Amino acid sequence: MKEGEAMLSITNYEGTLTEALVCRGKPVVRKNIDGVFELTLDASERDNPHSFHLLAEESIIEAGGFQFRIKQLHRKSRGNVKSILAQHIFFDNIWRRQEGTNGGHKTLNEFATFALRNTNWTFTSDFDEDGYIEAFGNDNIVKLVNQICEAFECEYEITSNSNIHFSKMLGPDNDFVYQYGDNIIELSKSVNTDNLRTRISAKGKDNLVVRYTSPQAAKWGIRDADDMSDERFSDSDNLMDKARKSLKDQPEISI
Repeated sequence: MKEGEAMLSITNYEGTLTEALVCRGKPVVRKNIDGVFELTLDASERDNPHSFHLLAEESIIEAGGFQFRIKQLHRKSRGNVKSILAQHIFFDNIWRRQEGTNGGHKTLNEFATFALRNTNWTFTSDFDEDGYIEAFGNDNIVKLVNQICEAFECEYEITSNSNIHFSKMLGPDNDFVYQYGDNIIELSKSVNTDNLRTRISAKGKDNLVVRYTSPQAAKWGIRDADDMSDERFSDSDNLMDKARKSLKDQPEISI
């Protein structure tokens, strides 16, 4: 490995194959403006003859003990390089919903326990105050965690691949320096799975409710989209078709 290169590992989406990964320069691990813990890096086929093919949508990169799922991939023909943006696996919870509500006056521990129930995620905190959240629930887990932070005026930190920590004393995030090379016109292909969802519930007129599950769920698993509502629909077949067409169940690809 050359000086300045960083060694990581890459595992395919199915979890059946793991290889070492060498990136160009320093990878960046940071919390972005939306609070997402993310990793960005460049990797070339020349440096990764055995692992370059594993750099694909939804594969997992391990860096510094943290696991990041590839959400955006930009492949450059010049030098056969892939630019990667990956999010920590905690944000897989954006397509997992907690049904039911458990709002009102409760402690942080009670809200967090409800938000993370039936997951492999745990939490810690350096305080346990009472707070109020009206109609807490019926949303994806990441949104529920953010609601907790808003209600208790705190932040959360991802401390492992299965634990988050709530605190009122978290400091600023320190980013590594990362620079792309000169802008060069070249052929490229980009893949984005940020909006990939495989199931959606839709509500129509007179409390008509349908739920559509895409065949792509067999590949990507159940990923719940936000519920949709359109009272123009009173026929279940038409509403189901509307739900199906609104679902983005394939990675977004641009050339």
